[in-house]
Amino acid sequence: MYRLNSSIGETVRAIGECSHCGLEFRRHSKEDSFCCTGCEYVYRLISDEDLGRFYELQGGKGQPIGSGVFAKRDYVWLDELKQQTEASESKDCQLELSLSGLSCVGCVWLVEALFKQADGAVFCRIDVQRGIMRIGWSRGRFDLVGFARRLQSHGYELSPANRKTSKVLSSIVWRMGVCGAFALNSMLYTLPGYLGMDDKFAFAVHFGWLSCLFATLSMAIGGSYFVARAFRAARSGVVHLDLPIAIGLTFAYGISLYGWVIGDSSLIYFDFVSAFVFLMLAGRWVQLVAIERNKSRLARYDVTAPKIEVLDYSGEYVTKDATELQVDEVYRIDAGDWAPVESTLRSNRAQMGMEWINGESEPSIFLEGGVVPSGARQLGTDSLELVAREAWSASLLKRLTDRKDEKSDTDRVAHVWISRYLTSILALAFLGFFGWVLAGDIQTGIRVFVATLVISCPCALGIALPLADELTVAALRRKSVFLRSRSFWSRFSKVDAIAFDKTGTLTRLNLTLVNPEVLAKLGGNSVRVLSSLVADSPHPVCYSLRERMMASGIWNPIDDLDTSESIGNGMQGLCKGKTWRLGKASWALGISGEPRTCLALAGKVVAYFDFEDAPRSGALEELDSLRNRGLILRMLSGDAISRVNRLASLLRWELKSVFGEMSPQMKADWLVENDPDRFLMIGDGANDSLAFEAAACSGSPAVDQSLLSSRADFYYLGDGIQSARALFEARDSRRRTLRWLMSFAIGYNAFAAVFALSGWITPLLAAILMPASSIVSLAIVWMNLGMEKKSTVRVGDVGAPSP
Repeated sequence: MYRLNSSIGETVRAIGECSHCGLEFRRHSKEDSFCCTGCEYVYRLISDEDLGRFYELQGGKGQPIGSGVFAKRDYVWLDELKQQTEASESKDCQLELSLSGLSCVGCVWLVEALFKQADGAVFCRIDVQRGIMRIGWSRGRFDLVGFARRLQSHGYELSPANRKTSKVLSSIVWRMGVCGAFALNSMLYTLPGYLGMDDKFAFAVHFGWLSCLFATLSMAIGGSYFVARAFRAARSGVVHLDLPIAIGLTFAYGISLYGWVIGDSSLIYFDFVSAFVFLMLAGRWVQLVAIERNKSRLARYDVTAPKIEVLDYSGEYVTKDATELQVDEVYRIDAGDWAPVESTLRSNRAQMGMEWINGESEPSIFLEGGVVPSGARQLGTDSLELVAREAWSASLLKRLTDRKDEKSDTDRVAHVWISRYLTSILALAFLGFFGWVLAGDIQTGIRVFVATLVISCPCALGIALPLADELTVAALRRKSVFLRSRSFWSRFSKVDAIAFDKTGTLTRLNLTLVNPEVLAKLGGNSVRVLSSLVADSPHPVCYSLRERMMASGIWNPIDDLDTSESIGNGMQGLCKGKTWRLGKASWALGISGEPRTCLALAGKVVAYFDFEDAPRSGALEELDSLRNRGLILRMLSGDAISRVNRLASLLRWELKSVFGEMSPQMKADWLVENDPDRFLMIGDGANDSLAFEAAACSGSPAVDQSLLSSRADFYYLGDGIQSARALFEARDSRRRTLRWLMSFAIGYNAFAAVFALSGWITPLLAAILMPASSIVSLAIVWMNLGMEKKSTVRVGDVGAPSP
């Protein structure tokens, strides 16, 4: 139904900046202003609706739209939710929904502006942090589904409110809030002592009690978090990041309690304990929020067992979860749905997409009685009847979409440094203690031991490292790369090879219309008929035409045009008594030997359309950049070897490094046999799932039908593959920052240890040195990661600039 064309991807293109989202991309021509058709479509809508203030508030940096604006969404759930709400509420109804796609204050303004334009709208409140929108409307006047579709057309997606918050994050938030109050009060009652308050002062005893109380509460509520995690890790033989924090806090609190009981103020560090607990919790919160925010963006990509309609004993179809499907049960699927299990086709004929299972980009035709594999996608417009040959538990789709457990969150680099840190500091502390004991001064020995642990606090690890990770994640977000895994950097540290899937990863997800100028030449009636023919079909050719027409602003379907599908041939419709056909020219024109896609009226050509399974934007240049870094590149595809080799030729890829016709298990086995710990796997289909399990790290483009976006270590937006280079650049910056950070930590601790071992450190000096070291550590991180300038990009340079 389409032919290949090699024009795209052969020339080096200049870098442009998308007029909608600001993302840098490789231009196909000087006139290109958008990184994808989604951005072009939304930009035109915003301009036509006089909502240009969005771009002023956006500041030129947003997120690519992608193809989600063109997809047909089923909002039955939303209509039911609206009916339930209006049945149970007063005159003004309220509803809370999840909202994805927000990236800046401009997005908030645009969503609110669209809401205000709707009839019956009352109020709209958006929680950007949680991605939650609460709206109110007048009963019977507000079209909620229409509003959802309008939001989708502008790049935002509504889904049921996700009220689930990470238990760890929730725990951190309330602990941090309470411990912040404790820290302020503890310092308030300790400060008079530093300022010269005499022990005989009337309130001195009460201040001491209160300082002890707040430190105790801080340890019980906040310190217990770190102590418990460190203890659990130690029981498993793992040196955790929380171990030095737990040791420092425990000793400081214990000795302070001892000093308070015996009346030795030189041993009391209650204010340090309270402040340190709060700062450690704040650092951990910063780290977790970034990961949770990125995870929340992927709610609509999270694939579970689909809902299907199963024929029951009464001859009626009832909706069931695919997990309940049994062998020999009859069920049906609609356009765009997956066959959940291996099944026998009961309908006469079916056209199924196999790209998510074996990487095959061309649709497959199945006849009645044929075996449809699990995971095949229905590309026809009518419902299909199938008979299950297996239960869900035995299906390939279930195996490929099972969520893997996140790998250990132990950071290998941090593990090494923590081990060295603990060994050195504990050795110095004990050395100082026993040295003073042998000198006959036990009290000074205790003070030296505690002071060494206190001023040699792991601020660089406990506070600065989370900030470094957050700034790195933020920099990646500006390049439309979103991390989901806390353990990613530890596994990514050893990666020096990348395995790419082909279809939808190196190539664009949808077919590319090579001659879009043909659309501009069509007459008004031809445009309307073509819009109607492609409106409901999920076939790649129809999807590509629909996307291009909507982006160009010529989309104008006829509401009542009677259309039908000839499976394997194309679409046809009857308009004013004349037959229109879109599909293979041999079928549309009634002639043989012509493979091109044709729009025909009564057997006569109206227009020819040529399509290409094209590489993603700038793929050639990005791959060259990765090779220049010394990275090993491999292509693992389930597509036919001929098409794999053709793409390899376009991308100047050695044929010995590309592999075609690989099953999901073959991909995983290949990685296992070739040192999987050094490989980053980037793919988008279910056929890459097992390879994701085998590789050290995994990434996926966030696309509407992806089975992997919600399970990868990272996902990315846009039409290119610059995410891989962005990750390696971020790794280099992060490593450089950590080297500076560790160098300071070593120098500071060496300096502080000398004073501590000499017995010169007092609680007041410790109270000054501890925050001072934290400030310097944070400054090092900020200067390396938070103040990176945008580099100048020249024509021919590769990829997006550093933020």
